[in-house]
Amino acid sequence: MISHHRAFIARRRTERPSKEYRELTATEWDEFLAHFELRKVALGTYGRGCDPVPA
Repeated sequence: MISHHRAFIARRRTERPSKEYRELTATEWDEFLAHFELRKVALGTYGRGCDPVPA
């Protein structure tokens, strides 16, 4: 299954324009990381402590 997936990815990469496989700029990378930091906050997994559930 893994070899089939790798073949699929390789085939798809040959069909896409090479300009889509450029290196990201620092700004693009920062925006990408900021997106996930915001998602962590929105979903409540931003490292906040958790109060124990009362018994």
